[in-house]
Amino acid sequence: MPAADFRAELRRSWRALLATSLGLGSGMALHPFVLNVLAPHLVEGMGWSRADFALAGMAAGLAVFSYPLVGRLADRFGVRRIGSIGVAATVCSYLAIAALNGPLGWYVGILALQLTLGAMTTGPVFLRLVVRNFDRSRGLALAIAVSTPAVVAALGSPLLAALIEAADWRTGSVAVAIYCGVTGCAALLLVPDPAPVAEGAPAAADEAAVDTGGFRALLVDPRYRRLLLVTVLVSMPLVLTSSQLALVLVDNGMGMALAGSVAGLFPAGTIAGRLLAGLALDRYSARVVGAVGLALPALGMLLIVSPLDSVAALSTAVLLMGLAFGAEGDILAYITSRYFDLDNYGTALGTLFAAVGASAMLSAPLLSLSLGQGAGYTGFLLVASCSVLVGSAVLLGLRGEVRR
Repeated sequence: MPAADFRAELRRSWRALLATSLGLGSGMALHPFVLNVLAPHLVEGMGWSRADFALAGMAAGLAVFSYPLVGRLADRFGVRRIGSIGVAATVCSYLAIAALNGPLGWYVGILALQLTLGAMTTGPVFLRLVVRNFDRSRGLALAIAVSTPAVVAALGSPLLAALIEAADWRTGSVAVAIYCGVTGCAALLLVPDPAPVAEGAPAAADEAAVDTGGFRALLVDPRYRRLLLVTVLVSMPLVLTSSQLALVLVDNGMGMALAGSVAGLFPAGTIAGRLLAGLALDRYSARVVGAVGLALPALGMLLIVSPLDSVAALSTAVLLMGLAFGAEGDILAYITSRYFDLDNYGTALGTLFAAVGASAMLSAPLLSLSLGQGAGYTGFLLVASCSVLVGSAVLLGLRGEVRR
């Protein structure tokens, strides 16, 4: 029974799951949610233009290049050592923002610190704990862990906004730093110590790996090259869902207020998608679950470009895209753990995370071209739908031994 399997593994490895959840829930994954609340006050307080501040967001591209290296370091030196650097960098970055009193370039430098060293608090580091300690209920455990940042953001964003209104944005940034420091340290203390591994037992939770070939071993594996291609193809809609979703709905005739409300279904779908994908992965073929889950945004995008412009139809489209966005992270983390050496897990997952970011960056000019040529969002939605469907079909062709 899956529920019984989860309870049994949770009793044995609760520290690993809690450490992972707290680490992800206080790390770099919170940055977009915090910035959404902090940015208007920061821009006004520092006297920057919105256009210049938007350009500073280009520093986010640094995270794309950080993930593979961060994952490799976690594989070589363990979660606690690498996670400690990430927690310290995250805390220092928010304290630096609170003390900021200079040109925009200083903020860009802080952001670069947060998105490079702070990446040591992300999935390629902390999820190693889950995949090394959970087997039969690994999908659900991964889903719980990767859902934590969204849950923390949903609960904490109103509190942060209220604190900023009551005090100021500097106080809010200090409060975030304190939360990240306390919670991050708790996560590091909960990381299980390496222990001798009995035959048939899970690998040591935070054991630094021997050299298993790293990037070279992965890139010569045709299964991994296939998974990289899948990741690039199915991540194409990310540029749309990260910042343009409400505008797409307005383009389909919705008012601004209603579009904002309907777009709010996306984060709810994200959390639901992660949990549903986790449960399904523990019961059915990962290839089939992945192909179905990753194909959902294509259905949503095709629904948007269809003649159906009712609130129900567009709400369904947004929900489908949210479900797929949530499922994607869980599916990639799970498949990586089943098809490739766990001693290379951080390296493999970090490179896939980089592929997600690279796909979004490469898709942005295509979206701009579609809008600039008068095709509106329709042209991009059609191309992205085809890309997602091809990626899902390619995933079905993934073959080879599935690791238990």
